[in-house]
Amino acid sequence: MKWQSAPVPVDGGAQGNIYFETIQAGLLAGFTFDEILLDETTDFQHATLVKTQAFGTALFLDGILNSAQADEFIYHEALVHPAMIRGPRRRVLVVGGAEGGVIREVLKYQDVEEVVMVDIDAALVRLCQKHLSETYGNPWNDDRLELVHIDGRAYLESSDPFDVIILDLNEATEEGPARLLFTREFYSLIRDRLNPGGMVSMQSEWINTGFHFDLTKTQKSSLGEVVIFEVSVPSFLLPEALNLACKSGFVPLLSENQVDSHLAEAQIGTRFYNGAMDQKMRTLSPVQMEGYQKPARIFSDHEPPRFEDSEVQNG
Repeated sequence: MKWQSAPVPVDGGAQGNIYFETIQAGLLAGFTFDEILLDETTDFQHATLVKTQAFGTALFLDGILNSAQADEFIYHEALVHPAMIRGPRRRVLVVGGAEGGVIREVLKYQDVEEVVMVDIDAALVRLCQKHLSETYGNPWNDDRLELVHIDGRAYLESSDPFDVIILDLNEATEEGPARLLFTREFYSLIRDRLNPGGMVSMQSEWINTGFHFDLTKTQKSSLGEVVIFEVSVPSFLLPEALNLACKSGFVPLLSENQVDSHLAEAQIGTRFYNGAMDQKMRTLSPVQMEGYQKPARIFSDHEPPRFEDSEVQNG
């Protein structure tokens, strides 16, 4: 069990239960909650739906927060729109994304003709469709969407190329289903499956950790230039890195006005992402930039990542 079922003092004396999450190696966080709405194990992972007091309904996968009702839009807008406005977008692939937030944002673009969502865990997708529709809306009935339930890497090995690929993956834990989707071989496959000018947006773990620095070096070894977007999602507790790369090896540089113009032309409504946020997310501090100059290893199929690599770097 990941939660404490006995009442404990919270909020100045009120009583509540606590769901504990291992955020990263060496750091444990507790979420006070009113109710466990769902607690099921699929063939690939353990899913828990928790009605938290701070962030509303929250989905935890293998004890790690995946998304929360109050602020999921921040993460999904930041993951989707920087890639969608920087190149062609007729054909889009989403790997992961069981809750539906990524495809909701992608399908806002009327010029998108086809979206393929590949998530290995069909049972989890069904659970999300049943229990999270109030949070994520209902993007599942769009005629442009094709759902595929196989391993994302196996799908890419025989697929046609895409204009945009979005990787919304679980953490690369040793026992999880996504560990080999964080290696140089996988990122080389991604580049091969992008059309000219195509973009890939990648959930890239918590920024300022050894895991992230290693992962960014791994991505660069296969994809060329990688632009790091730092996004702060309150329920995540630590800032998240969303990395962006391009088939050409160079990410198009857009001004604040250009970003806003692209969104306006596509008639995209957002609550978080715009030109100013695009600039802000890809502006890193000097001490953060120093982290990318330090020695880092490249993840490979023979030496994939480990969860203990996620310890925060302190300079």
